[in-house]
Parts: sequence; C-alpha cells; structure tokens
Amino acid sequence: MNYSKALPSQVRRLISEGTLPLPTYGWCRSHLQANISIVPSKVADDFERFCKLNPSACPLLYRSKPGEVTAPILAKGSDIRTQLGKYWHIKDGKLYNELNDLSSFDWKDMVTFYLGCSFGMEDALDATGIKLPATNKNVSMYISNIPCNKSGPFLTNMVVSMRSVPTELLQALFTTTYTLDCSHGAPVHIGDPRDIGIGDIQKVDFGEPTAVAENEVPVFFACGVTGNKAIKSASLPQCFSHAPGHMFICDVTTAAFQDSHPSPYKQHTPCVVHISQNLKRFSVLSESTKDKITRLETLALFDIGKRGVEYLSVKEDLLKSLLCLYQASLVGIIFGFPVFGDDPVAEETDGMPGAIAIAKALCALGKEVSFIIDERNEVLLRKIIKKCLELKILKRDVPILVYDRQTNREGAAMQFLYEDYREYGSTANPRFDHIVSIERTGPSQDGTYRNMKAKKLIEKLIAPIEDLFLQVIRSQLESRN
Repeated sequence: MNYSKALPSQVRRLISEGTLPLPTYGWCRSHLQANISIVPSKVADDFERFCKLNPSACPLLYRSKPGEVTAPILAKGSDIRTQLGKYWHIKDGKLYNELNDLSSFDWKDMVTFYLGCSFGMEDALDATGIKLPATNKNVSMYISNIPCNKSGPFLTNMVVSMRSVPTELLQALFTTTYTLDCSHGAPVHIGDPRDIGIGDIQKVDFGEPTAVAENEVPVFFACGVTGNKAIKSASLPQCFSHAPGHMFICDVTTAAFQDSHPSPYKQHTPCVVHISQNLKRFSVLSESTKDKITRLETLALFDIGKRGVEYLSVKEDLLKSLLCLYQASLVGIIFGFPVFGDDPVAEETDGMPGAIAIAKALCALGKEVSFIIDERNEVLLRKIIKKCLELKILKRDVPILVYDRQTNREGAAMQFLYEDYREYGSTANPRFDHIVSIERTGPSQDGTYRNMKAKKLIEKLIAPIEDLFLQVIRSQLESRN
C-alpha cells in the first residue's frame, strides 16, 4: 500500500490491527496529524491552559470529554486507545513503558488532547521544493533551551523538530507556513542550533538525524513532543502520550481545518533577513515592520550638518542590528570617549545617556544588560545609575563591568567574554550573546587613540575594549574553518 495516498480510516484500521508500528511521516498526505497527550481530568484545565499559553508548540485541535475515546470533529468513529502505532505510558514523571494498545486501562477519568503536528504541512513544504525524508523515516527532534509558559504543574522547555532547507527557499518556506497554525506554523528558529541550546544536530533527543548540505540551513519548528515533556514534568501518577513520530491521523485535511480556523497572522507578510555574513544566522519580521525600520534609518541618516554621515552607515545595518538585539538575551553595552584633558577628563556627552537609553529599552524587553566601561568612568556611572533608579528612569539596576588594560590582550578578552575560560579554557559559557558600542573611541592606524581633531588621547585612561569585538570575529572565523 502507498501510505502517502492512503485513506486515514484505512491506516487507522491497520494500526489498530497491529500491522503498522511505524512513524507516520509522509502518510495520508494533505491530512492533519495529531500529537496526543492524555491526562487525568483533575489537571485537564491546567493542560488546556498550557496549550493556549504555548500555541506554537501545542496547537490545540480538540479536547475530549472525560472518558471519550473519539474525536468527532477530526475522525468519526475513531478510538484513541488503539489507533497509534506506539504510545508512551508515563508514571510519576518517567517513561514507564512503550505500548501499542491502551484498551486495558480504566479510561473514564482520562482526557485526551489532540495537538497539531508539522506532519500535516508536508504538502505545503513539498510545494516550496523542500525535500522531505523518506517515508517511514522519523524527523529529527531536540529539547531546546526555549522556555514554555507554565500552567499548573506543567512546565518544560520547547521540543523542536528540524528540517534542512536550501537558503534560497527560506522566504518561500515562511510564506507557505506562517498561517498554518494547526501544524505549528512558521519555524521558531533558523540557523545556528547552538542559539537554542542544541550543541550537535547529529545527536537527536528523538527521531533520526538529518544531514545538512553545504547550501542548506537547519530550520527548527515547534514540536508537539513538547506536550509529552510537559506531562512528564507534572509527575502525575499515570498519563499517556503518543511516542514521538507515531501520530494520530485525522480524516480532516490541513487546508479544511485551517480554513475553518483562520490564522490571526494572515494580514501580515513575513520577510526573512540574513543578519550575519559570518554565520548562518537569520531572523524574520513582517514587511510592514521592515518598512518602518527602513524609514527610520533614512531619517537617522539625514545629514543636517553636512558631516558626511552617510559614509558611516551600511545599508540595512540598522535592521540587522535590531534583529540581532531582538534575538539576544545577554547584552553588553560599551561606551566612553575621553575627548581631552586628564584631570578631570572631559567626556564625550552622547555616549552615557545613549547607553542608558538602550539599556532601558532592552531591560523592558526582558534582556539581561551590563555596561562595559573603563575604570575612569566607574564612579560617575554608579552615581548616575543610582539617580536613574531613584527617578524610575531605570526599573532595575544594571551591572557595571570594568575592563582593565592587561599585557596579554587576547587572553584578557577571552576571559572577559567566557565565564569558564580562565579556569577551564572553555568557550561553552559566553557572558554575552550580543555586544553594542555607542560613542566609543577606537585605535587609529598607528594604534593610538585620538579625538576628532586627531589629537592623541592619554592611553592609560583607555582600556582596549575593542579587543572584545576583534576576538569575537577571530573566533567566528576559526569556527568556520
């Protein structure tokens, strides 16, 4: 039988007869497939709320009544106890057993949740030219570092599935999938898997590894196995789920279900942006938001004083910088430009207030922010931060990190950038995932620091904080080689 073209009712019957204990990827093309989470009725409301708080990972298609074994709006006459190839039996938060039939269990108090699956968007992916794994081969799945929103006893990180996509098809992929909410919708991450806590994509948590060709990029979708992890996290006496890759196949098609449940994002048009030339790092925003940022960049480059501002900007760098900051969690902000004098030093006036304004905005977005400064500015900055807290300009304190001049500049930069480098030589625990510089002096061609009139500045007042940027660039180039 060609399972990709088979009727869902036929496949469910064969599964219930025990003849198809295989992953359902590629089966009954164009039809919805569902992840399954089954919990006692006393926590069902909490689990429903978990799904609604985390809709990309757990798109709720149907919630059964206690004891109900069918899902009338998805598959008439179905029986959830027998129509999955494999089930997980979970007890006290641990996988107790894998089963292929749940008929022997008392069902009257159990509530079944049917959650959308990316297997339901295979036709859409195929239409964009994205290769699909061979039938009966499971997709790659990983436990990410993306936290889900908690509900009652349910708390876990998001599980993601991965597909390898040619770079030139990324835009088509997003345009095709962003309104398919019933099948997880658009990807949650594109590019470097380390950004979401995946050290090696060949070491899967569930499923099978996927090869990524040179011209391709790993693309990660939210995955319904998040539901499995969530019910394990609750440490319930007894609950059940599908085994990863073994889905419930619905009679209703993805297109029909989505038409009856229109996406709230339909009015937007996604735009994929390649934000790093050195790394395979991408981000996404709406076309309308991109237009606003482009207009803002044009206004910022309006050269009122005819100072040649346009030569200091690269087109679309504002857009890429904003997207980098949006993706970041740990941000370091560098400033400090001693214009002239040594006692007291006359500082450039835009840097410090600009740094505080950036910190205020990033803190409001939930980022962890630190100031990176020369020793000469520490006392003044602490006084200003204290006043900002009193006036509620800043809602919380911002740590101050003083960068010192050292003989071994490369080693000093590495120790500053990575928490465990000094003791273990490890780069696995970076202190920042993005660094911003505002009104900061840098070395001229001869290595000296100068003001805008080319007058030499007092070197002992200035720490070589630019080494942080240079070291990051070196590390990126080394990782590519």
